[in-house]
Amino acid sequence: MSRQKPNPDDNYEQMVRERMTKYKCSRIVIERGQSAFWNTDDEDNADKQLARDAGASTLEEYLQFFADQAHRQDLIIRAQISGEPLEVLRLFFPWLGSDEPVNAADQVDALNELYDALQPPAGDQLRCPHCGYDGEEETPEGTFRILSDETIYREVNAEALSASKKTLLVESVSQRYDEDEEKRDRVECRSCFGEFPIPAGLNVDYQ
Repeated sequence: MSRQKPNPDDNYEQMVRERMTKYKCSRIVIERGQSAFWNTDDEDNADKQLARDAGASTLEEYLQFFADQAHRQDLIIRAQISGEPLEVLRLFFPWLGSDEPVNAADQVDALNELYDALQPPAGDQLRCPHCGYDGEEETPEGTFRILSDETIYREVNAEALSASKKTLLVESVSQRYDEDEEKRDRVECRSCFGEFPIPAGLNVDYQ
């Protein structure tokens, strides 16, 4: 049975915003799911096949599938660049904290998948995994930036006693901690301001 696409004039923007709120994802994810669902000309479409393999058949199931996939990708990206492994461990090892017996082969498969997922993205081109921006057309905010963290310090002057507990008296002015190197280099997309690891195939030359 053929599917009739919604009329763009039927308050399309409001519909997309409502779906972004419902599925807690970006516009690009919603439009990706919609495009896959409404695509009847190319039955071999990769996105359509992914959703079908996951058992999706209705538009709502398509949207939920791609929203879940985007959430999973965001968790992995955060772990790659900011060292937040707990959520990712739960993602790959849902049996953690349970008393259910776990097949050893499943553990090995999950470890291998986790290792692969936490590698920097392959390739030698910059493309934002959050919004798809590739930098070919500059935005008003620029194209991409390299972000790094640096450590600052404040001197502890003394301890003071209060009615409830001790309080550290600390200088309000901070200084850069020169003994510590910058760390956690990553890319910031100036289109959506998302962050992602530097692709493994790219060298960075600081000039």
